[in-house]
Amino acid sequence: MKHAQKVKKRYLTILNDMAKNRDSYVKNPEKDFTRKRKLSFQDTINTIVTYDAGSIGRCIKRYIPKIEKTPTTSAFLQQQKKLKLSAFQTLFYRFNDPFPDKTLYNLHILSVDGTGVTVPMDRINENKEYARVRTNKDCTRPAYQFHVSCIYDLINERYCDAYIEPFRTHSETHVFSVMLERKNFPQKALFIADRGYESYLLMAQIQHDGNYFLIRAREDFGQGSMIKGYPFPRDGTFDKTVTYNYTKTQNKRTKANPELYKRVATRNSPYFINKERPYVKMTLRFVMIVLPNGQKECLITNLPANKFPPETLKKLYCIRWKIETSFRLIKYSANLLEFHSKKIEFLQQEIWAKMIFYNFTTTITQHLRYKRDRGKYQYKPNMTNALQMCKDYLRNAKTPNDVEGHILMEMTPIRDGRSFKRDKSRHQSVFTTFRHN
Repeated sequence: MKHAQKVKKRYLTILNDMAKNRDSYVKNPEKDFTRKRKLSFQDTINTIVTYDAGSIGRCIKRYIPKIEKTPTTSAFLQQQKKLKLSAFQTLFYRFNDPFPDKTLYNLHILSVDGTGVTVPMDRINENKEYARVRTNKDCTRPAYQFHVSCIYDLINERYCDAYIEPFRTHSETHVFSVMLERKNFPQKALFIADRGYESYLLMAQIQHDGNYFLIRAREDFGQGSMIKGYPFPRDGTFDKTVTYNYTKTQNKRTKANPELYKRVATRNSPYFINKERPYVKMTLRFVMIVLPNGQKECLITNLPANKFPPETLKKLYCIRWKIETSFRLIKYSANLLEFHSKKIEFLQQEIWAKMIFYNFTTTITQHLRYKRDRGKYQYKPNMTNALQMCKDYLRNAKTPNDVEGHILMEMTPIRDGRSFKRDKSRHQSVFTTFRHN
């Protein structure tokens, strides 16, 4: 059996099992999806998972091409309205479970980050918390955005967990803490994060679970910098491991022993400082590295120095960029930004559906066998092409041989070490009208 067949069989098995126990995934269990209609529970979810940039009607026709079985757009939306968001979340989590995980240094290398997703919403009071006013003086119309935070497996290239919230009120550190408590990711993990996640609470929570972290912090010693107040050299690089009793208390004992106690301003946490534990002992490693362009970066970790020297940490942190690449692929190559509704409920369903589809594709591409070395560069499958092939495969428009063969026909070189200036662009939602087909 082809690997693509195994992946699709697992996906459909989960979907069929959910259909048998659909009471947990529909709003009205006594009525919803009880009668035999053109659109079953499975077909409704599958159509949303395989959405492309076309209109809803065209997406339905591509999934169900036979005219006598094709439902109308209105009928499809009535079926979609019966689904709870938990249907997509359950399918997402259960689909990730059975497949083996690759590791690096005997650790699951995970990254956490968030991205703004611009959505087409009406200018009504109910949507105010999603509005993000543009700073461009020539454009005062607000852009409505979700903030989607994700835990991403950098080696297996698939999403492990996600959290959707309004952009205006989002908090990445709080959401990361929530996802850590949910534990929808492989254990014995290394979490790699960019600036904004340098929090004593998060570090203590990760260590409490027996995991590791590698988090970038501000490299200066200015106000608000985490390395301010530590006895580190201001010039050059360093690799320092320090152990302190962290506390919010300021008394004679803490003032008289600055080498033992460090006062921090933080809220109470069951994993860090609280009323029952006013002092928490924690060991942190601070590493200042220099990039090829001369810029400095400060990394905070709990990885042992004897096994993970600064050069290894630098390489590990570079792998983090894969989560940024995944955001680009899911937004543009997988057509996430081409939404098909203005309702918050349907928009969230589409986001979860796209992550299911992305994981379906990468689970297939990760197990393809091909010659990596082809001259100057190593090669990998072209993910834009792979996403389209797997979409056709889920729609039953391609056979397992076709999908794997067509993916391997289009390969792209791996060019490590490249860097480009990130262009700032205006956030513009793609409206549901005038869709190309």
